[in-house]
Amino acid sequence: MKKFLIGFFITGLILIGLSTCIRTFGQTLPRKGWFGIGAAPAKNSSANQEGLAVTLVAPNSTGETLGIKVGDVILAIDGKPMNDTASFVAHAQSKIEGDQIEFTILSNGEKITKKGIVKGKPKETSDIADVNYDSVTMSLGTLRTITHIPKNRTGKVPAVFYIQGLPCQSNEYVDPKFVLRQAFDDWVKAGFAVFRVERPNLGDSRATKDCKDMDFNEEVETNKAGYRKLLSYDFIDTDNIFFFGHSMGGWTAPFIAEQKQPKGIMAYGTGFRSWFEYLIDLYRIQGTYGGATHVQTEQQTRMMIPMLYQWLEEDKSPAEMRKNPALKPAVDSVFDGELFNTRNSHYFYTMSKQNLAEQWSKVTSKVNIIYGEFDTAALNARDAITIAEIVNQAHPGNGEYTILPKTEHVFSKVDSYKQTFDLYASNKIYQYASQNYNPEVGRVTVEWMRKAMK
Repeated sequence: MKKFLIGFFITGLILIGLSTCIRTFGQTLPRKGWFGIGAAPAKNSSANQEGLAVTLVAPNSTGETLGIKVGDVILAIDGKPMNDTASFVAHAQSKIEGDQIEFTILSNGEKITKKGIVKGKPKETSDIADVNYDSVTMSLGTLRTITHIPKNRTGKVPAVFYIQGLPCQSNEYVDPKFVLRQAFDDWVKAGFAVFRVERPNLGDSRATKDCKDMDFNEEVETNKAGYRKLLSYDFIDTDNIFFFGHSMGGWTAPFIAEQKQPKGIMAYGTGFRSWFEYLIDLYRIQGTYGGATHVQTEQQTRMMIPMLYQWLEEDKSPAEMRKNPALKPAVDSVFDGELFNTRNSHYFYTMSKQNLAEQWSKVTSKVNIIYGEFDTAALNARDAITIAEIVNQAHPGNGEYTILPKTEHVFSKVDSYKQTFDLYASNKIYQYASQNYNPEVGRVTVEWMRKAMK
C-alpha cells in the first residue's frame, strides 16, 4: 500500500517544536511551546557522539534565543538523553509557552548547558483578517479554534466552516502562502469568516485521548463541538454558515449538520462508498494513473482484498491479522506498526460502517460536491455525482456536483492524472501546490455560496 498515494488528507509544514493582526477572544488554552529546531541522529557526525545533530534553527525561536546553532549536537533536554527524533518530538510537544528548558549540547567539541524559557509557537497572521484564537470544550477535553474574520466588517458576517481531511495533524497554517491559506483568503476577501477546530491533542488542544486513538464517532463529536462554538459567536450570521468538507471532511460534514442545518455544504475530493469499497477501487484504479497496467493493479487488488475484508468488515487489528502468514505481507504494506495514515485501524472500521446514503438524504441544505478533474485521491467523479443524486432524491433541486478542470486534491493546477501521481510520489506536491494554487477553487465556491444566500 505504501507505494500507492492514499488520499483524503491535507498536510501542513512541519518544523520540530516551527506569522497583521491577532485577536484572542477567549484564550483559555496555553500556547504550545516551540523549539524551532530541526534535528537528525548524530551517530555519523564528526563528533562520533550519540545525540541529535541540529540541522536547522528558526529565527526568533527558542533554539535561537538559547544560542543553539546548526551543527551543535543535542545530548539531552531537561536531563533526558536525546538519541532519536521520536524522543525529541515528544519532549518538544510536552512543552508550553513559558516553561523552563535546559539543553545539554556538544558545541565545537565542548559539552555545555543552555538554560532558558520556552517560546510559544508563532500564530497565524493575516493582512486581510483579524485572527481569533479561541477554544471549545467537549467530552475528550478542550480544543483550539481559529477564525479568520474579515477586517473592517460591518454587522454580522457569513462563515465557512473548514472541515479538514484524514491525518492527525494540526489544522493551523502559519505560512500565509500555504495552499489552504490561499483558499481561505479567497473566502475572506469575499466577506466570509473562515473557521477551523483542532482535533484532540493537536496544536494547542488538550484532551484525554489522542487524535490517533479516536474512532469516527469521536471525529464527528470533535467537529460538532467546533460547530457549536461557531454558532455561539455574535459576529457570525448563523443563518449563513457553509461547511467545506475537504476530502475525508466530506464524510463527516452531513453528520455535523445534524445539530443545525447550515445554509449549504460543499465537499471537495470526497467519497461516498464505504472505506472497504474505496480501498478496493483505489488499488484497482490509482496505480493506472501512474503508469501501471490494469493487469498489474488487478493482481495487487486481489492480493489485498482478504486483508481489507478482515480489517474493515470484521474489525481485526493489524496485530491480529499479522498472525496469519498469508495476510502479513498485505498488512505490512498498509500499516505503519498499528497505524494507517496516522489513524488506528478501528477508526476506519467505524467509518466504513456509516450509511452515507442515508446521512446525505437527511441534509436539507443546498449541497455542492466538487471533484477536481485530476484528483487521484478521490479517483474519479463517480462519488460526487452519486451524492448529488442522493440529495436530489430526498430534496429535489438541492444537490449539484461540479467538476473543476485541471485541478487535483489539494487545489493546485495540473494537466493530467500522471502529473498529479508523480507530484505525490516525489513528495513535491505541497511545495508545488502553494506555488500553483488554482484560484478557480475560490471563485467557484464563492459564486456558489452567494447564489445560495439569495
